[in-house]
Amino acid sequence: MLLVGLFAAEQSWQIYQNGQIRQKLVEVRLQARAGLTRKIAEIRQKLTQALSDPLLRADLQMADAAGRQRAAHRLKQLLPKLRQVEFFTPGLHEVLHTDFTRFGYNKAAMLMRAQSLGAMAPVAVKGVSHARSVLLAAPVDSGPDLLGFVWVALPFSPLRASFDSTATGGGQLL
Repeated sequence: MLLVGLFAAEQSWQIYQNGQIRQKLVEVRLQARAGLTRKIAEIRQKLTQALSDPLLRADLQMADAAGRQRAAHRLKQLLPKLRQVEFFTPGLHEVLHTDFTRFGYNKAAMLMRAQSLGAMAPVAVKGVSHARSVLLAAPVDSGPDLLGFVWVALPFSPLRASFDSTATGGGQLL
């Protein structure tokens, strides 16, 4: 009888501890989400700030391929960690009339989403392990004039570092 009582007490203690761990992991998940949200907002803000550069906008106002190439070069100067950058015309004609398997379905979808929103599209992630990138697409305007759209790939490592810095208390977030 004593053994049955000890077993029941031990099981009750395990159930209590599991409940406490689950509650702690819910809190940790919320902290991780808040940290990632802050980091994504910071990335978006840096891109928005860089896109407001007068030299970059002047290059895009040329409305030709050479101007878009100069704007891409300027954006790489402003955001040196950029992995990829591409500028597109205001009508996104080069996106609409392309082979999506070569161009990228996700890239096309992000650009079209930015066009329909008239604002930066939601962030996407591409790749695995160390090759993972954060992707953003946004319109570039100068007052009422739409100058074009930009698609960029940035390193994922700042988001990973933010997530890894969250103390899990021995639990695992999936």
